[in-house]
Amino acid sequence: MDREENESVSRFREYLRINTMQPNPDYDAALCFLQKQASEIGMEFKILESGIEGKPIGLMTLQGLKPELRSILLTSHMDVVPVFPEKWTHEPFSADKDEKGNIYARGSQ
Repeated sequence: MDREENESVSRFREYLRINTMQPNPDYDAALCFLQKQASEIGMEFKILESGIEGKPIGLMTLQGLKPELRSILLTSHMDVVPVFPEKWTHEPFSADKDEKGNIYARGSQ
């Protein structure tokens, strides 16, 4: 981790380096990373079956301080679309960061 870089940004870049490109995304590596992150910040983590073989769901849960309040659900996906190398100025899974702080990686938008 760069001493000047925020820890959240470093973690984000680490996640972006995991090749989850279709048609063969590395879900195991992505889930392992997410499980580690959940554990470090005190979140419960479960891997669920989606009903489609080979497409697991990672579920992270954080109990609120006031359980009587309504819940919130945030969703995302782990896989990314294929890369066309000729369209890239940086390696798609390098998570390079330029001097302005822009991060270049598939899935970083």
